[in-house]
Amino acid sequence: MMKLASPTIAVLLTLFISGCALDPEGQVTVFKPAVFCPGNTLFSVANYLEPQVAYLQLLDPEGNRLWQYYSPYLGALLEFEVTPDQQLLLITGDGLPSYRLNPATNRMEWVQTSDFIHHDIRVLPDGNYLFLYLYMYDRPPGMAFSPRETDGIRVLDPKSHETLWDWQIHNYISPDEYCPFCIPIPQPSFSGYDWTHCNTVLYRNEGGRDYFYLNIRNLNRFLKIDGDTQEVVWSMGDGGDFGEGLWSHSHSAEFLPNGNLLMFDSGLHRYGHPGGSYSRVIEIAFDPEVGHAEVVWEYRETPDFSSEAMGSATRLPNGNLLIADACNGRIVEVTRQKERVWEYKLRTDLNWVYKAERGTFPLTFQSRVEARSTHP
Repeated sequence: MMKLASPTIAVLLTLFISGCALDPEGQVTVFKPAVFCPGNTLFSVANYLEPQVAYLQLLDPEGNRLWQYYSPYLGALLEFEVTPDQQLLLITGDGLPSYRLNPATNRMEWVQTSDFIHHDIRVLPDGNYLFLYLYMYDRPPGMAFSPRETDGIRVLDPKSHETLWDWQIHNYISPDEYCPFCIPIPQPSFSGYDWTHCNTVLYRNEGGRDYFYLNIRNLNRFLKIDGDTQEVVWSMGDGGDFGEGLWSHSHSAEFLPNGNLLMFDSGLHRYGHPGGSYSRVIEIAFDPEVGHAEVVWEYRETPDFSSEAMGSATRLPNGNLLIADACNGRIVEVTRQKERVWEYKLRTDLNWVYKAERGTFPLTFQSRVEARSTHP
């Protein structure tokens, strides 16, 4: 959920009047072809001044725009997922509804309106959809900061819209556990208080059993959930079984081939302060059997960059990392040796990049014809 940050009113008015505030144009500022991971870059653009506008762009390595999806009413795209059949699942900053876009026709061919889906949606191996959704929680009576926006995990059959699996976080987290800086802020979605604010859900089949992993932003906690029993197997991070103090309000968790965890550590409320600090990308090695976790690799910059909200980091096929420095409107690719090999910067800092992916996307994404939305 986007909130206006703190540029001065004069700067905002100047940019708005000049017309460049909403311009999603940018340029490549670093490009080292010898160590660059081949492919094109797909990313979403959100803007402070017009959060109802949706941009999704595809760039080649030189920064040329190959494809763009634009909608003046859909809302900022805080999640996109390319499906195995080369469609796009989209979630807006307003959460409801979520969409499936066919890039060949630029039409929405699937719309989900019964769940307030937010932040993350994925296609499971059986073709069903896994996603996060919001619901309101107001128990027990007299609970402080009530009602609360709370997170659930759902598996849905996209054809019948039947719920196949459902899990709700209030059954496993005490209402006395919350971030004192986050929870007082009423949210625009349901006008509830910001309790857990999850942003990533992952699925893994391990030894023939289904497990789900959940990143809880506001609690700095990462859970492993048994798909059969729905019980929490272990909890890593602040207030968990192990791994206290390793990150602060992270985004975009993913498993690496070596079993470690990659995160975009946003840094909001680091050291227990209401403001932010530096952001970084971290790799965490952990062993639940002995209750130990540690940061074994990090990417920071000099001077530090800070993206207190949003952001993503993903491992590329050649081992490089693609990072969305969201609040600074920047995408950067770095090697494991922390060499910056590609960087793309949007023209104005009023544009954010929530998420970026690199790949060989289908020809329907590369027509060089701007895609404009149509109502589903």
